[in-house]
Amino acid sequence: MSRREALGLYPGSLLTSEIFFNPDPDGTPAGAIVVGLGPVGGLTATSLRRTMAQALLEYAVAKAERSQECSQGEPGAAVSASFTSLLIGTGAGGLSVEDSVTAILHGVHRANLALEQAKLERQVRIDRIEFIELWQDRAIQAVRALGRVAFDPELRAASAAKP
Repeated sequence: MSRREALGLYPGSLLTSEIFFNPDPDGTPAGAIVVGLGPVGGLTATSLRRTMAQALLEYAVAKAERSQECSQGEPGAAVSASFTSLLIGTGAGGLSVEDSVTAILHGVHRANLALEQAKLERQVRIDRIEFIELWQDRAIQAVRALGRVAFDPELRAASAAKP
C-alpha cells in the first residue's frame, strides 16, 4: 500500500478505491478496501454512499474473479463478499455515526442491486457486514443507528426481500 501511495496510485478523490488482497490466502487480515474520501471536511453521506457502492462493487467482482481462478473455472457456490468497516467519516470527516452507518449500508444495497442487474448475484453477494470501532461511545451510537435502520424504507424493503 505504501508503494502505491508513493507512486500517486492511492485513492484520494471520491469514487476511487483500491482493493488489496493478502497474498497468503489463509492470512489475516484477508485484505483491505481503501476508499477515496475527497478533501478533508468535504465528505457527505451521499458521497460516501456513492463511493462505497462503487468500491464494494469492485470488491465483489474481484472476489468472484479470484474464486473462479482458484476453482479453475468450475462453477460453485456463490462467493461471500463480506467485509468489516470502520465508521467512515466520523472523525475529521464530519459525519455523524448514524450517517456513516446508513451510507455504508446504502452502498452495500446499491452494490448488490448492481450485481443482480448484471446477473452476478448467483456468483457473488455482499451478505455480511461487520462494523468495528475503537471508542465505546461511538460503538454504542453505531448499535443504536443500526436499530434505526429498520425504519429506512429502502433498506427495510431490501432486507425483507432477501431470505
